[in-house]
Amino acid sequence: MAHAVPPPTYEDAIHRDWLRVVAPRIPVHYYAKLCLVSKRFYQRFAPLLWNDPIAMRPRWNEDGEAGNWTEVEWFCRFVLGHTNTVRPATRALVKSLDLREFAIDTASFSLSTSSMNINKALAVLSVKFPNLSCILLDDHRQIEVNSLMGNDNGAPLLLSAPGCSTSGFQAFATSPYFRRLIYLDISDMPWENLADFRSWDQDLLSDLRILKMRGLRMNDGVASGIFNSFSNRLWSLDVSRNHLTDRELPVRIQQRAFAEVDSLHSKARFDIEGMLDESREIPTSGAVFPSLQPIEESHWSSTFSHPDRYLADAPVYDGMESPANGTFIRANGLARIKDNSANELKKILSDHQQHPIEYDDVTQSRNVTHLYMNSNRLSTWGVIYLIGLLPNRLEHFECDSMLLDITNDFFPRWLSKMSPSISGLVGAAHIFRPIYSLNLQKLRIHHSLVTQLLSIEAKGLTTMASLWLAETFLLPRTELAYPQTYVPDMNPRLRSLTLTKIPRYSSGPLIKKLTGFLKLASLQERAIQDVRAQTRHGPPVLPGLRHIRLEFEHDPSQELDEMSGDGTQFSFFGDSGWESPLNTSWASAPTDTRQPDANPRRSEPEQRNSESGRLSGTPNVPAMDGHMPNVWRGPDKPSSNPAVREYTHLQTNPRLRRSVEHPTPAHIAAGVPPGVLIYGRAWHAILQPPTMRMPTNAELRSMSDVLAAIKQYRKETKASLEKTQRDAGSHDIPLGAPHFHWTGSLEVSLEDSLAYYTDSRHWR
Repeated sequence: MAHAVPPPTYEDAIHRDWLRVVAPRIPVHYYAKLCLVSKRFYQRFAPLLWNDPIAMRPRWNEDGEAGNWTEVEWFCRFVLGHTNTVRPATRALVKSLDLREFAIDTASFSLSTSSMNINKALAVLSVKFPNLSCILLDDHRQIEVNSLMGNDNGAPLLLSAPGCSTSGFQAFATSPYFRRLIYLDISDMPWENLADFRSWDQDLLSDLRILKMRGLRMNDGVASGIFNSFSNRLWSLDVSRNHLTDRELPVRIQQRAFAEVDSLHSKARFDIEGMLDESREIPTSGAVFPSLQPIEESHWSSTFSHPDRYLADAPVYDGMESPANGTFIRANGLARIKDNSANELKKILSDHQQHPIEYDDVTQSRNVTHLYMNSNRLSTWGVIYLIGLLPNRLEHFECDSMLLDITNDFFPRWLSKMSPSISGLVGAAHIFRPIYSLNLQKLRIHHSLVTQLLSIEAKGLTTMASLWLAETFLLPRTELAYPQTYVPDMNPRLRSLTLTKIPRYSSGPLIKKLTGFLKLASLQERAIQDVRAQTRHGPPVLPGLRHIRLEFEHDPSQELDEMSGDGTQFSFFGDSGWESPLNTSWASAPTDTRQPDANPRRSEPEQRNSESGRLSGTPNVPAMDGHMPNVWRGPDKPSSNPAVREYTHLQTNPRLRRSVEHPTPAHIAAGVPPGVLIYGRAWHAILQPPTMRMPTNAELRSMSDVLAAIKQYRKETKASLEKTQRDAGSHDIPLGAPHFHWTGSLEVSLEDSLAYYTDSRHWR
């Protein structure tokens, strides 16, 4: 039975080559017989049958012509036996061997004879198929990638082998068989000596453009060697799930993996986007990461409200030749970015004559525009500095988690003993504005960019307790210190946003922030609709945010089932012998029998023990010498602004007077005057809650399921939209208010962030 194929288009129906129309509608098991009809039939059906023979096998199964062999047996018979009876001209039609969905559930694959036979088959691929361009072997640990090196003829353009086996890097890296690779994925492979990566021959893979090295336990030194080797030739780099830090990596990436680029901003866009104030000197404060160049705002840019913010750039007519390969240009915001997936590259590279434009784009592009740094050990400030080093270069960026730079003394003593850590990205929304991320279209980032809610992890601390502590005590502090969050209108060029590490339960604030963001996306959608109506014959309009993906952490609801029903203090110490610190705030403070205020924002600065030096900075940040006369230390008179009042008090501690920097838009939104310098460490200390306590069972049980709340919100807005449509009758209704139903693609993943690389359960 043939696969269901839609009817031909009018253009297809009137095409002179009627075989092109009927070929997709003919059952696959007839292809071999049709190739014998005539040369014309052979030229039409032989490429369909032989371009990717592994992909055709399931179709043979469906049509009952595949035989009773296991997949491994069939592949070995096909390569080692059947191809001996096939004409060389026919074998030359094979462009791709895709084993990703092949023999996944075959028990016989684990037998040594099967593994040996399939590796023998791989060793003769270039002899059997001289024009083979794409080899995809994903997640077959029985396959030895080094067996491909026995091929003397040909050279593939794509090798995707994550999760496969290898017998050594040196032989792999020096094999001439891989000299023409454009796409290489060697993630999750058991390399014996990662240090060998440092000596990767720079001249061997001169055509390499896409490199994926996830889950290899790489450290900064190994990664630096890779950047040194490949310099500016890559345009896509994935180093997720490694051991990378930001001690030297951002600078190394900026020096080696990216080209210098002139500013893509002009004074003509100043009213809409603002611009970097290059006249201001960057302070050398001795911090790990220096301050970024401050933003000079226009009347419109600081509020993201310019009437022309949704208009695409007009064409530039300057008589100049096309930009050279490897240079950055200001994209107009309409063209879609390149797709670096294995499926897309397989389609392009296995038949580049049918995709000449895409082929040139893939092979001629230089300098990294797609960067993936998920699940590493980067810090919040390292990510900010990395984006600041690469203004307007990135088109696709991913970093699902980043560590906030604190010391253990940030927490009370009872919690510090659990070695807690905080992750999130606060005070950084401005780095994704067009001023820094002009060409960015896809972003995958920690949810705190939108929600301001940081993540706490600690040994012995249950998930529910950590969620409650973060939402109850840390969230009010981030709202106080860094009130500006990312909103859709900050960058109308961003099309896809994925928020990671979202907790499943909330006391309410997280739900309000997520539903509020969906409402803002609906308002942007309405504003774009209005602009399109007003400029029907004007410049093209940007699409705005069209895809949102929410990636939730695991469901900790079973922790609720294990609690007792009373409202006593919840214990997360189990049988560890730890004593529950009931009614305890900071360990250095006297014991207070009163229940602490659950809203730390209301607490006055005087409640802090500023002399304790709990936020004295990391050991790697040397103290300032105090000779910075232009650093703003607060107003002369007491301020009514709580954040400014906190900062004025905290900067009296000499150990917090460090990391001199220009204020960011988040600082200015909190009350810092534009144009001054501040002590970044003192301002960051505002995040420290003046008090913390453990939740009670009743408080944990009162938390709501965030996913259920999102579903309910979508159900209500859709019902409101349908009611508005019924009331309007035959008239068109506008987007946005009063129903606020966002019509873009909302995707919800029920797995943790690591499932992003595997299958995930989701609803749309």
